[in-house]
Amino acid sequence: MDECERPPDPGDTSLCGNEVVPVLQQKPNLYFVLDVSGSMSLPMDGGATTRLEVAKTALKNLLLEMGHRINYGVAVFPGPGPDPSGDGSCGRGEELFETQEGDPIRCAGDRRLGPVLTSLVRVMNPIVPAGGTPLAATLNGALPRLSTLEGTSAVVLITDGAPNCGLTPCEAEECMLSVEGYSYMGARCDADLNCCDPDVIGAPLAALNCVDRSASLAAVEKLAAAGIKTYVVGIPGTEFYVDLLDQLAEAGGTAQEGSRKYFAISDSNALQDALQAIGNDVAVTCDIALQSDDFSPHLTNVYFDSSLVPFDETDGWTSTDQTIHLHGTYCDDLLAGGVVNVQVVSGCPTVVR
Repeated sequence: MDECERPPDPGDTSLCGNEVVPVLQQKPNLYFVLDVSGSMSLPMDGGATTRLEVAKTALKNLLLEMGHRINYGVAVFPGPGPDPSGDGSCGRGEELFETQEGDPIRCAGDRRLGPVLTSLVRVMNPIVPAGGTPLAATLNGALPRLSTLEGTSAVVLITDGAPNCGLTPCEAEECMLSVEGYSYMGARCDADLNCCDPDVIGAPLAALNCVDRSASLAAVEKLAAAGIKTYVVGIPGTEFYVDLLDQLAEAGGTAQEGSRKYFAISDSNALQDALQAIGNDVAVTCDIALQSDDFSPHLTNVYFDSSLVPFDETDGWTSTDQTIHLHGTYCDDLLAGGVVNVQVVSGCPTVVR
């Protein structure tokens, strides 16, 4: 059996005690909805690497780091679903990778891709950016599947622009061609030339370029009503639509403190940090429930990656009933993603600070 497919063996460490107390863990479901529209082919970080490649790498790094703590799935949009454009550019996004448990903890400790993450990388690699941004249809299509998953679920939307692909005409201020400064037949799209009005430019599907605000907000609100939060990550390209992304984050129940309510990303490092923060918010807690009925707080020790955490109500751990509570710098380290594994071991006197 491959090394990273084996669970950690307390007998291989210096842990005191001979019984690992099982941790009661209902792994949360993290569902990534990734924009693969044509604009994701643009470079990021001032080099040749595209926005999509940067997003793929950040997602892989996150799941390598904490895939053992979550179940995860991935959908991309546009996709092969129903398409109002008729040319494949606005097809509803579809699930690319079914939600499943991540690789065992050994993989994170060894910094190696396990079989689950390897499978995800394999299906993501061939994707090339193309088409529009049918967000509302994609989220509505994902809701029934997400509603059947056990435990808590959250959506992580990664996009570089506004949703479009609706069929309802809009005023010029909601026309993406106007907002982003495009021209039509040599004239700038603006209030005098509404390039999203089919009657103005003689294009029956001109409304596909309208910002699909109301439908996208409604889709996020439906997820929230089902108990599914939506985290909004906007990479370069979304700066034209900060108000809408703020609204989506607020509707999704994940508004950040400060002026920007969504995760406004400027480069690849910021994207990695944002995804790590989201993962920790969803998957990491300083209160650890235990399964064992034989838990004895006087004969128990807690370890972070084989390093002892002392019993201390200020900077260490305490317990109530069948729950371990982490405090101070230890809680901070856990929430920051600096700990791969938490073990609760019985059999030796508790070490008190």
